[in-house]
Amino acid sequence: MLKYISLSNNKLSGPIPRELCDSGSLVEINLDGNMLSGTIEDVFDRCTNLSELVLVNNRISGSIPEYISELPLKVLDLQYNNFTGVIPVSLWNSENLMEFNAASNLLEVSLSWEISNDVALEKLDLSSNMLTRQIPKKIGNLTNIQILKLNSNFFDGIIPMEFGDCISLNTLDLGSNNLNGSIPEKIADLAQLQFLDLSHNNLSGPIPSKPSSYFHELTGSIPESLGYLSSLVRLNLSGNKLYGSVPTSFGNLNGLTHLDLSCNELDDNRLEGEVPRSGIFQNLLIISLTGNKDLCGKTMGSDCQILTFGKLALVGTVVGSVLVIAIIVFVLRWWIQRSNRQSDPKETEESKRNSISKQNRKSISDRSNNALMEHLSINLAMFEPSLRGKCYWRWWLSNCIQRYYA
Repeated sequence: MLKYISLSNNKLSGPIPRELCDSGSLVEINLDGNMLSGTIEDVFDRCTNLSELVLVNNRISGSIPEYISELPLKVLDLQYNNFTGVIPVSLWNSENLMEFNAASNLLEVSLSWEISNDVALEKLDLSSNMLTRQIPKKIGNLTNIQILKLNSNFFDGIIPMEFGDCISLNTLDLGSNNLNGSIPEKIADLAQLQFLDLSHNNLSGPIPSKPSSYFHELTGSIPESLGYLSSLVRLNLSGNKLYGSVPTSFGNLNGLTHLDLSCNELDDNRLEGEVPRSGIFQNLLIISLTGNKDLCGKTMGSDCQILTFGKLALVGTVVGSVLVIAIIVFVLRWWIQRSNRQSDPKETEESKRNSISKQNRKSISDRSNNALMEHLSINLAMFEPSLRGKCYWRWWLSNCIQRYYA
């Protein structure tokens, strides 16, 4: 008697025949990777012994029928089809279902999750659908869930603190939604959590004391406690508003292979100080610290100096200001002396013989002007391009001097 049927990765088309379940003996059905179409409204209702149903990557449409929850299914994989409508409420109370994957469909009605406390579900993937509204608090009843993916939908509101009750969770992906508010502190209590993606949302506020990766628009300094997540493999804190130094505890993350701290603050990072050289910083596969103008050390390819760039810029400002004032005094004094000489009608022959010709005077003033302009250009070069606007008056003054001498 036929119990297992696999017709995956063929070019089968048309609707799935209802007669497939006539015998009632099928335990597993795999129709992955075909071009099957139509609905499953009354196709599998007689497969009373079915424990695994895989319909991945077809063209099946319509809603998920209610009878699905009455089958003894352990695995239900419907991803990459055209299913629409609401997920049956009874499906959440199935005592047998362990894996439910309906990613990349057109499920669009807000979820009604009447989840009981004894649900066996271990893997749930509803990513890339059109699910809306808030994630229900009863998500915390999924105490056996290990992988939960709700990314690329239209969920809004805050992240329920009840996620902290999903004690078996090791993968949580809520990226690319419209979530707001702060990251719940209870997520830091998930001891089994290895992958956390909250990217591309509207989250704000500080980082919890023991988080995983991928945050967005977060503020404050990087917690020292991050360096004690011994199982951490990837850490991406890019595109936030973090400042301060990189914690030395990061040297303890021996399992870390990917680290991205780039692009904090809107146009540049504000991380500073020496990048740790111990532990994972000796053999990272990928490290991105770009845009941190005050970071230094062997990891960054530059030695740490006593003065940071900001302090050097301040010194440059003071020195440049003194030079400009000296130039102004020199020019005014020269102009007054020159005016006095021109106003004296009884200039002696001795003064004429000792006077500098106009041509020589022009040559000397050109050389003086070049020297002055060189000093000013050095001062300006010490500033970031974004700060040059603040030093515009120096450039204007130097041009005035140049034109006067000419």
